[in-house]
Amino acid sequence: MMFKTLMTIGVLQVVTMLFLLIRTKVLAVLLGPEMVGPMAVIDKLLLVIAQTVSLSLPFAAIRFLPAEWAKGPADYRALFERMRNVLVAAVLVVTAVAVAVTLIRPATWGPELLPYRNVVAVAMLGLPALAVFPFLVNAVAGRLKQNRASAIVLANAAMFAIAAAGAWWRGLIGFYAVYAVVGTAMASAIGYLALRDLKTSAPIRRRWPPDLTLPAQVWRFSLAMLVLTFLAPFAALFVHKRVLGMHGAESAGWMQAAFGIGLAVRSVLGAAHGIFLTPNVNRGGEARDRMEWANRFHLMFALFAGILVPPLLLFPRLAIDILYSPEFGPGAEFVVIFVLTDVLLLVSGTYQAIVVALDRLTFHVLSNVVAQLLVVAVAAVAIGPLGILGAGLSVAIAPVFLFVVTMTFLARAHGLRMPGAVVFRTLWMVAGLAGAGVVGARVAELTPAALVTRLTVYGAIVAGFALSLGQDERSRARAMLGRLVNRRA
Repeated sequence: MMFKTLMTIGVLQVVTMLFLLIRTKVLAVLLGPEMVGPMAVIDKLLLVIAQTVSLSLPFAAIRFLPAEWAKGPADYRALFERMRNVLVAAVLVVTAVAVAVTLIRPATWGPELLPYRNVVAVAMLGLPALAVFPFLVNAVAGRLKQNRASAIVLANAAMFAIAAAGAWWRGLIGFYAVYAVVGTAMASAIGYLALRDLKTSAPIRRRWPPDLTLPAQVWRFSLAMLVLTFLAPFAALFVHKRVLGMHGAESAGWMQAAFGIGLAVRSVLGAAHGIFLTPNVNRGGEARDRMEWANRFHLMFALFAGILVPPLLLFPRLAIDILYSPEFGPGAEFVVIFVLTDVLLLVSGTYQAIVVALDRLTFHVLSNVVAQLLVVAVAAVAIGPLGILGAGLSVAIAPVFLFVVTMTFLARAHGLRMPGAVVFRTLWMVAGLAGAGVVGARVAELTPAALVTRLTVYGAIVAGFALSLGQDERSRARAMLGRLVNRRA
C-alpha cells in the first residue's frame, strides 16, 4: 500500500516537475544569470512574508485537520473554514501594507533590492496565492486525499509555468504580474471546490462577518511555530542577499541554478512527506507505532532517493544546461552540496514529524531556531571568502544539526531508535549521493572513459541498495518485474 501510494505521488510530482522545468528554463533563457540572481532574492523575501503572515496555519492544518476528519466531515469543514478565514484576512491586509511600503520606502527591503523596487512592488501582489496554496495542500492532505493534494501542488506549478510566459511581455515584472492574477484566481477556485465536494448533511452557509475564531490549541500551536515560519525563510533570504551583495548578480544567478536543482529534488522526493507521512503520523497512536510507521516510510524514501538522484549528480553540468542554460555552468560544481542538503532536510523532517505529532513543540521550536541561527552565523563568516561554497556550507549545517538532535531526543525522551537496517540504508544513501556528486563535479568531460567511471559508481550504489533490501521488498520488486515482463509479452 505504501509503495503504491508513493509511486502514485511520485508520478504526479514528475508531471509537476515538468511544469517547473518549463518555468525555470523560460526564465533562465529570457533573463540570464544577472536577473535570475535578484529574482531568487525577491522570491526569498516573498517567502519570508508569506510564511510569516500565514501564522503557521498550513502547519496547523496538517496537525489538526486529520483528527477532525476522523470525527466527520462537518467537524472538518467547521475548522477548515475558520482557519481559511483567518489566513485570508491576514494575508490581504499584509499584502496591501507590503505594496505600500515598497512604493513609499523601498529601502526597507535592503539596498540589494533597491534597483528592483518596481519588480518587488508587483511581486508583492502574489502574496495571497503564495500563502493560500500551502494551506490548501495540507488541508486536503488532512482528509487523507494524497492524490488530490498532489493535484493542487501540480496546479500551483502550472501557474508558475503560465506566469513564466509573462517574462516575454515585461521581464520579471510580467512574470510576477501574471502569477499574481492567475495564481490568486486558481487558489480561490480550489478553496471553493475543497468545500463543495464535502458530503455533509448541513448546507454550506455564507456568514458575514466571517468567523475568525480558532480553538485555543490551534492558536497555541500556530504561535509556537510562528518563529520558525519566519526564521527558516529569513535564513535563506540572508544567504541569498549576502551572495548578491558581496559577489554580484551573476554569482547569485549561478548559485540559484545549483540551489534550484536541489529544490527540484526536494520538491519531487518531499511531496510524500507533507501529504502522506505527516497526516498519518498525526492520526494518533503510541509513540512506538508512529516511529515504526516513519521508519517504514523512510526505508522507501532512502531507496527512491538513493537510486533516482545519483544520475543527476553524476551529470551536474548537463542538468544545469537542461534546467537553465550554459550561462549558469559555473554553478555545476556546487550542485552536490545543495542537493545533499535538501535530501538531508527531508530525512530530518521525517523524524521531526514524530516530535510534532507527540506535541513536543518546545524542543521542536528550539532545535529549529538554533539550526537557522547556525545557518546565519556560518553564512556571515563563510560567504565573503568562499562565495557560493560558503553559502552551500551554511545551509547544509541545518539538516545535519536537526537530524542529530532529533534522533538524540527521540532516543532519550521516548526510547525510539532507528533499526539497524534503516541506519545502513540511510548511511548508504548519503554516501552514494556524496560520492556521485564528487565524481560528477570532478569528472566534467563526457568521454567514453568518463562515462565508464560514472556507470561504475552508479552500479556500486545500486548494488549496495540491492543488498539492503528486505524479504518483503524483494518480493514486491520481483512481482513488479514480473508484471512488466508479462505486459511486454
